[in-house]
Amino acid sequence: MSKGANPSVRSNNGDSILHSAARRGRPGLARFALEFGFGREDRNAAAETPMELARAAALAAMDKLDARLPAYREVVRLLDPGK
Repeated sequence: MSKGANPSVRSNNGDSILHSAARRGRPGLARFALEFGFGREDRNAAAETPMELARAAALAAMDKLDARLPAYREVVRLLDPGK
């Protein structure tokens, strides 16, 4: 920002840098955006706040993990003959 970057620039879908940080699970970038005054309540073109995007991304990540848990359990069982 100190080199002249425009903090009000948005992506094609209306995401601010804070929306992008929330969508991608990037706490450092989110902290940076908040420090520079990006709003927690700003909405993108789909009327989503950064918090809504963060929650949706977290749920999607948990769903992916949940889908893989049986496979991980099976690998652990195979690797640990005592179980």
